[in-house]
Amino acid sequence: MVKRSRERPYATNLNGGMLNKNIVIIINMKMIQDLINKYLGRTEGFSTYVSESGNEEKSYNTYLLQFYLIVIAIRLAFVFIVWKFLWPNVMPKIASNIKAKPTFVSLLGLSMIYSLLF
Repeated sequence: MVKRSRERPYATNLNGGMLNKNIVIIINMKMIQDLINKYLGRTEGFSTYVSESGNEEKSYNTYLLQFYLIVIAIRLAFVFIVWKFLWPNVMPKIASNIKAKPTFVSLLGLSMIYSLLF
């Protein structure tokens, strides 16, 4: 007959044998949650309010982040189109001293300077 331990009720199974480590950790987390609910049960309403208000702000911030990433991707796509197709065909015809094949980084810098000025 297996003797049941009263010290650690969360660490034994129904037959009295020891559970594996992962289950013991989950059960110990349940014990910790039970203790928190027992002694700090009055703060539950406040914590629910705080967590709900944080989700709205997080979703708005996520929306802004996605919007700015899309804008940056579109700007980079436009710079790529200018670098690959427009600049080599158009700019040497305008003036003879303009380089026909600039680097992508130089056009990206030109785009950033233009966006800061205007």
